[in-house]
Amino acid sequence: MAKNLKLAYIVSAYKLPENLARMVDRLNTAGSNFFIHVDKNAPMAIYNEMHDRLGSYGNVHFIKRHKSPYRGFGHVKTTINGLRCLADSGINYDYLFLLTGQDYPIKTNDYINNFLDKNFGKSFIEHFSMPTNNWQNGGMDRIDNYYIHRKNDYKKIPRKMMPWFVKKEIPRSIRPWGGSGYFTVHRKHADYILKFIKDNPGYVRFFKHTDIPDEIFFQTILANSKYKKDLINDDIRYIDWSNPAECPAVLRRADFNAIKKSKDLIARKADSNMDSEVLDMIDSEILNV
Repeated sequence: MAKNLKLAYIVSAYKLPENLARMVDRLNTAGSNFFIHVDKNAPMAIYNEMHDRLGSYGNVHFIKRHKSPYRGFGHVKTTINGLRCLADSGINYDYLFLLTGQDYPIKTNDYINNFLDKNFGKSFIEHFSMPTNNWQNGGMDRIDNYYIHRKNDYKKIPRKMMPWFVKKEIPRSIRPWGGSGYFTVHRKHADYILKFIKDNPGYVRFFKHTDIPDEIFFQTILANSKYKKDLINDDIRYIDWSNPAECPAVLRRADFNAIKKSKDLIARKADSNMDSEVLDMIDSEILNV
């Protein structure tokens, strides 16, 4: 019989309070804890509504807010701060999910528990070495340039043209790895990430001025560690990248059959303002709620 695992969730949100609350409600179990960051660029009214909807949950914790410019370091900072909050809280957990407020479970909590118990000790994180054919210019331009991100744009300067004190490559000549910005990791791997960050402040400083660092930062830490053998190259997320106008596509009723057939645990991105019916279908036909 599978043991009951304790799950932690770090959630990045900036809009759609109803979506966020609905997702938390579906994932909520006796052994779960949620650490939620609401982008400081989001209106205070949005934050207040999220807090009002979830403030009564004893296992929901709101992380101190910071700004998360598009493509910038903010998403990585959210994960780091969430890991630190988890450590400081003393909360015990077996697995950590990194989510957004527009994610939604497409498997029951029992299924998720049993799946992770069956694969206990493994982490689910897409990872590939760089340079890669998956990204334009092999993805190396993300780290070879020094980026200054603003709310809606950014400036980049080749690192080789920067002053001597700007690092030209990842400290300690660590080999870069990339992948999806969302993952599910075992506690020992989450602890290793936190220790690595503490022991290597120069690594963090370097990535503060890279492009879309959330798709490189954590993969590079784990894929260069003794735990690489524990990594399963799958983010266990159902995501449709076929619509460049939405990137990723919003889940709609027409996607339901594909969602139902998927082996993934989490889907994104949900938007109840655009199509709440698909979430109702997931609830009734998959989650049985």
